[in-house]
Amino acid sequence: MFARVVIDLKTQQLDQLFDYLIPTELEDLVQVGSRVVVSFGTMERVGYVIEITESSQMASKPILELLDPTPILDDELLEIYHYLLEHSTSLKSQILEAIIPSEFMMEYQKEVTLLNKFDDDLIKNFNKEGKWILKKSDNNSYRKLKELEQKGFVKIKTVLKPRVKPKEVIAYQFNYNHNYQRINRYPEVLDLFREKDLILRKDLLEELSVSAINTLEKNEVLIRTSTIIKRDIIHTFDKKEYDITLNKEQNQALNQIIKGLNSSKEYLLFGVTGSGKTEVYVNVVSEVIKKGKKALILVPEINMISQVARRLKSSFNNVAIIHSSLSPGEKYDQYQMIYSEEANIILGTRSSVFAPIDNLGIIIIDEEQDESYIQSEQAIYDAIKIAKIRQKFHNCPIVYTSATPKVETMYQALNGEIKLLTLTKKAVETKRASLEFVNLKDELESGHTSIISRPLIEAITSNLINKEQSIILVNRKGYATFVMCRVCGHIPKCPTCDVSLTYYLESDELKCHYCGYKKPYTTTCSNCSSNAYSQRGIGIEQVIYELKKFFPKAKIIQMDQTTTRLKGMQEKMWYQFLKSDGDILIGTQMVAKGFDFPDVTLSAVIMADQDLKLSSYNADEKTYILLEQLIGRSGRHKPGRAIIQGYDLDHFAIRALNFDYMTFYNQALQNRKVGNYPPFVKMSQLIIMGPSILTTYQQAYLVKEKIENINLTTLGPVESFIFKKGDYYRFKLTIKHQDNDVENIINIAKTFQKDGIRITYTPFLDLE
Repeated sequence: MFARVVIDLKTQQLDQLFDYLIPTELEDLVQVGSRVVVSFGTMERVGYVIEITESSQMASKPILELLDPTPILDDELLEIYHYLLEHSTSLKSQILEAIIPSEFMMEYQKEVTLLNKFDDDLIKNFNKEGKWILKKSDNNSYRKLKELEQKGFVKIKTVLKPRVKPKEVIAYQFNYNHNYQRINRYPEVLDLFREKDLILRKDLLEELSVSAINTLEKNEVLIRTSTIIKRDIIHTFDKKEYDITLNKEQNQALNQIIKGLNSSKEYLLFGVTGSGKTEVYVNVVSEVIKKGKKALILVPEINMISQVARRLKSSFNNVAIIHSSLSPGEKYDQYQMIYSEEANIILGTRSSVFAPIDNLGIIIIDEEQDESYIQSEQAIYDAIKIAKIRQKFHNCPIVYTSATPKVETMYQALNGEIKLLTLTKKAVETKRASLEFVNLKDELESGHTSIISRPLIEAITSNLINKEQSIILVNRKGYATFVMCRVCGHIPKCPTCDVSLTYYLESDELKCHYCGYKKPYTTTCSNCSSNAYSQRGIGIEQVIYELKKFFPKAKIIQMDQTTTRLKGMQEKMWYQFLKSDGDILIGTQMVAKGFDFPDVTLSAVIMADQDLKLSSYNADEKTYILLEQLIGRSGRHKPGRAIIQGYDLDHFAIRALNFDYMTFYNQALQNRKVGNYPPFVKMSQLIIMGPSILTTYQQAYLVKEKIENINLTTLGPVESFIFKKGDYYRFKLTIKHQDNDVENIINIAKTFQKDGIRITYTPFLDLE
């Protein structure tokens, strides 16, 4: 028997299956989906068995080792692997890396064994057993070690080890057969062990001193051992008890979903902000668990995890939480809860759609309109499409929730492909925030030059006096979006990525948001040497600078990718603002999503029409959704207001804020029908990358011709938004097609991936 294996190396040249002989002793153990160790060139590598055959012309080496007693890829995950293989240009190893939790991957280490003593300081690095595990800091010693190996002093080999291990801690058992005569000095010890056979050392230290424990251990009263414990995820929020009675609309939606629990139906739970969509799906989850099944709940952003987890953990015990801000150890333990079937609810961001869940009874996609469900690098995928594969596999329903669904989703719902469930009433009866539109052109013409308009200044002042909170949305990081010379028009760009550099006031630097390149800011133009650089665009630091001028005593919390980079910072800021320890929360798009702050009575956007300038057919949808979400942050528990600043306030996406979602939807749908855009057609992009501008463009044009030969409308090639990234120039093709054309498009793209040309297929626009 032979196994066809994917090697865990991410290079285009090795993106194929390699054949290995299955040794006789492993024939009954190695299965499709198994993880094995194989000899690959001069190395030993981990491989994943994708196929088993009875014959092979290529196999010359045997499988060396089987790593797991059961396959790490079950039938469902293998189905997802094959789907992604057929619907993306990602490498096989990239796809597997996306599907399998990284915490269960293996690491490669260089182990040096001392064979004969030698006269050099390096010998100090070997332990008593004559071993030395090399770290990154030992790279400078590697050449010398290779020389020593050639002379027979050492042997260097690569060894495999798990990336993460279970957390093992010291614990104690009580020895009832001890002979210690002075045990009566420690009466509390017997009491402690009456109810427990095993007590952790850290718990024992709360009752006994270190010297007492050492004495009891020395006299064999306490027997030291070790045990594995789970690393709990610490949340900063208070655990809250919920006793909520559903209203008539919520009950109707709940009953509809419960009726379809044993089917692969899809539901759109469409409700105004604050209508209690979460309460509906929490009650659905309760019914699913009663039936002995499990629930998968996806949220788009890490900052939404805390609030949903707070609600779930008030009603359920076994909730596993998966997101990228967890430490490797924490994530490992959460996955162990899933593997061991301890968890019956899995809550997480997009990567948790691959969680190894048996007996799935419901999938919830919260805030389905959010683009964060899309992975646009490495293995490219849409978590919602993966969820649909899982839905069919388990014959369970999917519930999408949104106050502002994607136009395509609402179109499907109104055409009967998805069951529409509507919530029109707020769970807590409050009026929608009142809207005020401020034209910045009028502000400028009347002599007010600040980006903080006079109405916004007055509104913030009122909130500060009344001890109420404000949220301000800025769509851009940094102080200014870019810097431009007023004499020659030169804009400083990143030498590697060919994108304009952003000015940061605090560090007085120009920075690239893609590769991290930075340089000191100077007012002298590098092109014409004039002293005429000026900052253009509006960034978050610039807005904070202005706010501090007007409100020097206000406590301002900045929430964006820069300030929330450290683990747990986002949740701490959220909790800080929730506890009214802050007057103004300012940030990028994350401040508009999912937060429920009782004291927020003002939400404002600095430049509402900024994203309408994007060359994307759905720029209007992105703008409307973001602004509608922002408006929903204000006045959830008391009367609120929202201030919309901008220049192009007559755009229909902004005017629709005065009405309702369906007003926006109807106009957007009409525009898309005229332009032949989704939902009337599918759209995808190919990004063609290469080290030469001319060759890359020529290859992109050849790809276009091939695709047009199968009668598909193809736009471009045009320069990608990020024209140069690293050493690669990038051109973009935009294709209009139907679902069944995707495989042909990808097959064409793959035939051109050679001679330094790389092609990425993405079924999502403008996410490069």
